[in-house]
Amino acid sequence: MLGTPFSVRYFIYILFLTTLNLSTAYALPPEASKEVHGISLFGTPKYGPEAKHFDYVNPDAPKGGSLVLSVPGTIGGTPHYSFDNLNPYTVKGLLAAGVYLTGATLLTKSYDEQYTLYGYIAESVQLSSDNKWVAFKLRKNATFHDGTPITPEDVIFTVELLKRNHAPGFRTALKKVQAVEKSGSHTVKFTFFEEEDKEFAFRIGTHLIILSKKDYETRNIEKTTLLPPLGAGPYKIIKLDPGLSITYERIKNWWGQEVPALKGLYNFNKIRYDYFRSPTMDFHAFKAGKVDCRHENRANFWATEYNFSAVKNGDVLLLEIPNVMPPGIVACSYNTRREPFKNLKVRRALGYLLDFQWMNKNFFYNSYKRTNSYFNGTSFASSGAPSGKELKILNKFKDLLPEKLFTSPFVLPQTDGSGNIRENVRIALRILKEAGWILKNNKLIQEKTGIRMTIEILYDGQAFEKVGLSFVRNLKQIGIDVKLRTADSAQINERIKNFDFDILLNSGFSLHGIPGRERSNMFGSKSADIPGSHNYAGIKDPVVDKLIDNLVNTTEYDELLAVARALDRVLLWKHYVIPLWYIDNARLAC
Repeated sequence: MLGTPFSVRYFIYILFLTTLNLSTAYALPPEASKEVHGISLFGTPKYGPEAKHFDYVNPDAPKGGSLVLSVPGTIGGTPHYSFDNLNPYTVKGLLAAGVYLTGATLLTKSYDEQYTLYGYIAESVQLSSDNKWVAFKLRKNATFHDGTPITPEDVIFTVELLKRNHAPGFRTALKKVQAVEKSGSHTVKFTFFEEEDKEFAFRIGTHLIILSKKDYETRNIEKTTLLPPLGAGPYKIIKLDPGLSITYERIKNWWGQEVPALKGLYNFNKIRYDYFRSPTMDFHAFKAGKVDCRHENRANFWATEYNFSAVKNGDVLLLEIPNVMPPGIVACSYNTRREPFKNLKVRRALGYLLDFQWMNKNFFYNSYKRTNSYFNGTSFASSGAPSGKELKILNKFKDLLPEKLFTSPFVLPQTDGSGNIRENVRIALRILKEAGWILKNNKLIQEKTGIRMTIEILYDGQAFEKVGLSFVRNLKQIGIDVKLRTADSAQINERIKNFDFDILLNSGFSLHGIPGRERSNMFGSKSADIPGSHNYAGIKDPVVDKLIDNLVNTTEYDELLAVARALDRVLLWKHYVIPLWYIDNARLAC
């Protein structure tokens, strides 16, 4: 499980990202069943067992000082003005920023390779040649914060606890685990019901924060709590003020500080996250010197507000660092569980009324680019018209897909940026008429019933208010009764978790890594009605389900590319979302 976007690891990752040289060669995990120090899905691990640290860190970095970071109202597009929870395994409540700094996983990533993992709690990993089991050998010196060793029993307890309880994503994924057992004094083995996709062992290694059996036997993992967890990571919680701040302290003589994959990281003695009601309040705190670093995601602020004296005299550095990692996708998600969004033509028509070119010019200083793929910025993105293996795959579902998908590239509606979208309005009304909706007396009504189309757009954060108002203005042009709705963070989170919206304005999907089974949580039929899943649109599409299954089961890289591109193309042509935009770089002020 990943840390929050405002964690120390995030800043380290951003600051060193420009030095990466990512390989594009593909290789399966080792065919032979043998213990290895690291595993990779792209080539072989860059760092051998003799490596002492990663190249992009300073192994002798001084330790000390403090760092104040901020939570500026949202995390990953989700309202996060406060926190009331320190339990990462429940969908209830608002999880405190930085909690993952207290925990530890079996394996960890390197950031100068594509999807390569090395030992964290585990000193080695053993993957069977038929992918039916994986074993992790635990470090003898790995301990929880109270000094008790991390044992196979703790790993087994973690898995069994999550299998029994309602942690979305974990419970579903762990159903594939037939058994987890102690296979040596320091070794734990996962056996799967059947041959798994090559990435499943990777997800076990990096997504499971290992819990202390002693600590969690007395806890209810389904409930929120402000009782600090007994972790094994580099930091512990020393102070919390719910809704305002949370402070972490580095563990002195932490067992992981000499682990090669961790050496040189986690150098601040204290890290504090301060909470703000909005990015604007966060900015003013930074400007006043109360926050040390901030990630600026507002183009207008970056262009016009970073001209205060501390910037001019060099006390604050402004950095624009090119992104080499996929940006993911930010979009407006239709709720296809509701009318009228079950109709593909309605979804397609409304997309003509979001004027990206005008917004980019007037709101974003032309700094954004339009997203045109769910796998934007990766080799898995579709482009042009389908051909070769991709076309062969799509032809199997020809009767279930739009005819133009097979002959034309997917192109989003465009405007000239003037704000005059008359031609787009004409096209939208034509498509809506085909779907049974007509404009009568300046109202868009269903021709058969006379019922007016009524839509509520849910959004969070002030940054999206202007975007929402622009979209609403255009929707009203064609006679839709449309309202823009926001609420406090707790209400917004509850509504999103329970899919209580017509259109969710700024839903986000992080699609890093290799497309695999985790896509089911975003696009699969089984996740559509599970509260808290990321299938915001409620997609229940047999073609999508089949393509996700194919992603999981393919063993050849060329086939993986073809299936992923086919999935991308199907999702785009079915118009489950209106793709929004992305930026080429990360804007940091420190």
